[in-house]
Amino acid sequence: MKGKIEKLHKLLKNKEISPFSLTEKYLERIKEEKPLNAFITVTEKEAHENTRYAEKLFDEGKDTLLSGIPMSLKDNLSSCGILTTAGSNVLSDYYPVNDAHTYACLKKEGAVLLGKNNMDEFGMGASSDTSFKGAVINPLDEKRSPGGSSGGSAAAVASGCAVYSLGSDTGGSIRLPASYTGTVGLCPTYGALSRRGLIAHSSLLDRVGIIAGSVSDVSAVFDAVNRFDERDMTSIKGDRKKTYGNLSDGVKGLKVGIILDVTDKAHDETKKHIKRAAETYRLLGAEVSDVKVPAWDKADEIYSVIATSDAASNLARYDGVRYGERGNSVVDTREGFGDEVRMRILLGNAILTSEKELSLRKKAEAERCRLAESFKEVFGRFDILISPSAFHTAPLPGENTELLKDYFLTAASVSHLPSLSMPVGFSENGMPLGMMITAKWMNEDVILRVAYAFEDAMQGEIYKKGAEKFEF
Repeated sequence: MKGKIEKLHKLLKNKEISPFSLTEKYLERIKEEKPLNAFITVTEKEAHENTRYAEKLFDEGKDTLLSGIPMSLKDNLSSCGILTTAGSNVLSDYYPVNDAHTYACLKKEGAVLLGKNNMDEFGMGASSDTSFKGAVINPLDEKRSPGGSSGGSAAAVASGCAVYSLGSDTGGSIRLPASYTGTVGLCPTYGALSRRGLIAHSSLLDRVGIIAGSVSDVSAVFDAVNRFDERDMTSIKGDRKKTYGNLSDGVKGLKVGIILDVTDKAHDETKKHIKRAAETYRLLGAEVSDVKVPAWDKADEIYSVIATSDAASNLARYDGVRYGERGNSVVDTREGFGDEVRMRILLGNAILTSEKELSLRKKAEAERCRLAESFKEVFGRFDILISPSAFHTAPLPGENTELLKDYFLTAASVSHLPSLSMPVGFSENGMPLGMMITAKWMNEDVILRVAYAFEDAMQGEIYKKGAEKFEF
């Protein structure tokens, strides 16, 4: 299945449309969809500058797949001279002096930045409703959550306001919005994409990732930003596997594991579609069987301890000296934080400062290693693991799914494994359901190939037409 990037590149290459006119159409689309609240900042000036560079690349024959393609950034990824708030009032006047490494890679390719996407404050939330700029609306159903914390990125892609978006994922912040909006979201291996320029939530868990409307679009972007960064101590050295050219290699002979004990905790509709996906992979030539991942049930607790203690440490820098408005006391200075962030700071500080609780962090890190070893043992027998991305569809206000939002996502997060969420079908309520594909360390090429095979076989049944009424 060809993605939007390839189709637009062909139009641009054949001069059927210019980078400038394409960008103008997307900027107009953003104005039309302003009620979604998907953007904190629209960057028309930057977009036009990027467009001129893209046109230069086409004129010189140095263009790439991403040249002239309109995109967006989650607002916790730095962009030089452009307001970057991380969804927080504390950073309401923060203008970075450098670009995030991943965005710098895209600029070299000639990508066009349309704007900065709304998000849960500092990436803390699962509904994209804790931003100081207000809640993001799900373009598929305005009454339902778009997921978080990269909800603005997902809403922008799903509504046709951007071809793709870079987001961040700490415990599911890309994959949950992708599941709730019927888009494709990749959370790569920890260290595959540089974190330099990403405003920190949890240093041990934060990752930059990609949201797009198709597997091939995610693959094209991943190949462009999958670069070693010598200025990021967590960046993985060594050769990077290209993914885009191998998408159609198929799944014949691959061993696919369906994480049965995890799938059984999902809604009946979700379970039905995961089982249908398993049968599809069998028909495509994969060896499919059920599997259990020991210690999966501990992932949420591990995540909570590590993420909150990291957050308390990372957010201590917002003391009014370099960042934020300085008050008469620490309490005054912290008034800029929302309730969710303050709650997590309090919990994190309790973990880090109490002698009794200090051991909790050490225990969480020990359990994290045990979970990673469990995955290592399972991946000795399987190439890919399949599970639900979420309990069911995007929830309505008041639906009691709060405790289930992260359950399906955090195990891959704390184990530093790559995983991808993609549409697997639709619920009777008309909303998309998500499937998560997880692979071993640095095996994004296998994930994308497996995802592409399912997409190609089921594209008429997993992507909803009509949410994006935009011709491009």
